[in-house]
Amino acid sequence: MQNKHMFKIALSIGLAAALCSGTAIAGPGTTELWNTDKVTLDLTDTYKLGFEQEFRFAEGSMHYEHSDAGLTRKLIGGLSTSLRYRNIVEFDDDGKEMEHRPHGNLTAKVKLPKGLSLKNNVRLEYRIRDGKDNNLRFRDKGTLKWKWGRLGTYVSDEIFVEKGAFIRNRLYFGMDGQVSKYFKLGAFYMRRTQEKDNWDATHIVGLKLAFTPSINSQPTQSTMGAIVENDKRTKKAVAVGPSSDGEQGVTEAILDTSSGQDSGSEILR
Repeated sequence: MQNKHMFKIALSIGLAAALCSGTAIAGPGTTELWNTDKVTLDLTDTYKLGFEQEFRFAEGSMHYEHSDAGLTRKLIGGLSTSLRYRNIVEFDDDGKEMEHRPHGNLTAKVKLPKGLSLKNNVRLEYRIRDGKDNNLRFRDKGTLKWKWGRLGTYVSDEIFVEKGAFIRNRLYFGMDGQVSKYFKLGAFYMRRTQEKDNWDATHIVGLKLAFTPSINSQPTQSTMGAIVENDKRTKKAVAVGPSSDGEQGVTEAILDTSSGQDSGSEILR
């Protein structure tokens, strides 16, 4: 029932985004609302498949939306890497502009005492736009998070470097919470400053919904470790000869080496 309720929330958010389809001018002096919906599928212990849809609103109308998908691979320790593709559409008074943006990411996570953790994501993206030169852009986002039970609060800062120049900064303050086994909700405030706005601040409020179903039915590494350990503690002794009732057969005795006792025997014919 709880998952059905969360599905209704996600559907309502999507419908609201679809209805707000007019054009808007975003920039300093306006407050923006961002909505991000994510689905992540655990394919194996090592690989994840992710999908993301984001809508951005200003003055009551949508001015931006993107769709993003890609594959993430866990590396050693707290390192992971991903290859993704993002399709972007921006709306203004002159119509709309589309951008194709493949990007690669390298992420490092470190757990600290008392529920604290550090995360840093480095991204290199290639921007392909109609009527403009294609170019690379570098992004670096650092996050300090404190988690207590199912709730977490965080502060993040992200820098953008394009054509050798620092062009944008995003400062985040947010919180999120695990509301069920598969759903997480979050909200944040962002202060964005950028070169094209003469470094005047734009204030942004964001809402996030993450859905993480598990489709990996294979035993995990921890489960396999437990099975192997249990197997090491059990040995079988097989003997051929007459049974207690005088019949010829094979007696299999299972010895639990953890207790050193015979756990029983049976006749195999």
